[in-house]
Amino acid sequence: MAFKDWYRGLLRFLPKSMTGKFNLIDHKKHFPRLGFFDSDAKKQLEKLIGTRITDISYYEQAFTHSSYLSILKTEKKVVGYSNERLEFLGDAVLGLIIADHLFNFFPNTKEGELTKIRSRLVNKHTLAYVANKIGLQQFLRISFGTQKNFDKAGESLIANTFEALIAAIYFDAGIEKAVSFLYKTLIPLTELDDFMFDNNYKGKLSEITQAKSKCLPTYKVISAEGPDHNITYNVGVYFNDILLGTGLGKTKKDAEQEASKNALNNFF
Repeated sequence: MAFKDWYRGLLRFLPKSMTGKFNLIDHKKHFPRLGFFDSDAKKQLEKLIGTRITDISYYEQAFTHSSYLSILKTEKKVVGYSNERLEFLGDAVLGLIIADHLFNFFPNTKEGELTKIRSRLVNKHTLAYVANKIGLQQFLRISFGTQKNFDKAGESLIANTFEALIAAIYFDAGIEKAVSFLYKTLIPLTELDDFMFDNNYKGKLSEITQAKSKCLPTYKVISAEGPDHNITYNVGVYFNDILLGTGLGKTKKDAEQEASKNALNNFF
């Protein structure tokens, strides 16, 4: 039974006065046809997702960033919606499918470790990696200004688009096709040893230093170079005022992880 069928089945237990609040059928008005997918682009997308597209309007919205709405207004085209709401739904569908897979694929793994694996699968770095690998960016609709800053914000943007695409597949083709898409693109990462290795270096370093002296390492930005839209941070990690390692990154968080990795390699 498809998820939507199961969900509708629950509605029969609700009072008639409430069922209108949970209508899953009358949502077409929220997906106007925008017209930027021609037949060739549609065929390319069908090949990418592995299923026939029935209603392209779901996918048009999935690839419409909020910054592109102003362009639609300027061009006097139908103004639709950005992919933010689809991203919200796609995140939930993704979480359900991944949790189901991990529960069955790792029958002897405890809840805590399953949570860590799930986190590594659904974080923005992994989703962006998969999205770029399969070529989602070619379908994305963003403003010129957003494109200029893509190096800085692109990872989150393309990861969100991946989630929105999952929701579009779910709406258009059903939960089974969304499952098939993820088994073809994202879930195979669980078979890679490098991916399954816990790369939370900052967390590992904290555990080690706490065990030794019940103190946590501290992080300081040594330098920040480059223009505002493309800054590279150099961060140092210190323990008892001793520099253990440094790391570079486009965000402070990434630089801290790199510094922690170097500290672990150098001292522990």
